[in-house]
Amino acid sequence: MPKDEFTPAADATAQVSQTADCKTLGDVRFYPYTAVFTAADGEEIEVTHHFKEPGRSHIIQLAKAGVTKGYDAQHNLLRQLVHPDEKAGLEDLLGRKPLLVVAFSDEVFKKAGAGAVFAGK
Repeated sequence: MPKDEFTPAADATAQVSQTADCKTLGDVRFYPYTAVFTAADGEEIEVTHHFKEPGRSHIIQLAKAGVTKGYDAQHNLLRQLVHPDEKAGLEDLLGRKPLLVVAFSDEVFKKAGAGAVFAGK
């Protein structure tokens, strides 16, 4: 089964993580992010998509969207950052499980450095 479709998960903790299996397109690397969770009906879900690292223009798009359009901006950014082969599968997934927009966006931006700086003691 392709990785952009739902598959049963061995460990159903609510998280998105990154593993080492990258995809490349030209000189662009797409890193895997896997969401693992238990659906409302009790089904264990694990789904993986590959995203490239966001750049300055992506961060500006998100900042300009503000709070009122933040979700839509995150959804649009994921469409821009996902590996082209996985775009249709991602759209289908996010249509069925819209909160994964927030989960994938959060982890993709964390791996690019967001939230990595803390005030000194």
